[in-house]
Amino acid sequence: MTLAAAICLDRGADVARLSRTASRDEKQLALAASAFYGTVDGLRAALALGADVNALSPGLEHASPLHNAVTSGSLAVVKAIVDAGARLDTKDLANQLTPLDWAEWYARNRGDDGNGKQYSEIAAYLKER
Repeated sequence: MTLAAAICLDRGADVARLSRTASRDEKQLALAASAFYGTVDGLRAALALGADVNALSPGLEHASPLHNAVTSGSLAVVKAIVDAGARLDTKDLANQLTPLDWAEWYARNRGDDGNGKQYSEIAAYLKER
């Protein structure tokens, strides 16, 4: 069990145990994973452990947690991470795109899929910010 898995699966006892010895990268990966999988509670747990809301995520396209939140398609997760202080102008290292660029790409290429993915709403929200 990894810290990222424990946080995403809401396994409190495992989070408590693993967080005692978790490295900075493990905490960042937990934040990236919770953002990517769209878990607001997991995102907040990772931030409470000291994960950096603006650090690029190790192993996930070298993107920020906000980029990963956009990928989740969850407007609630995007709002939670923006409220936590995420920068909107950070560019991923692979393509030099902002989270808004990602949201617009997803809206064009995947649309709102009827399964809770809200890419158009995410793009509109990020434009307003």
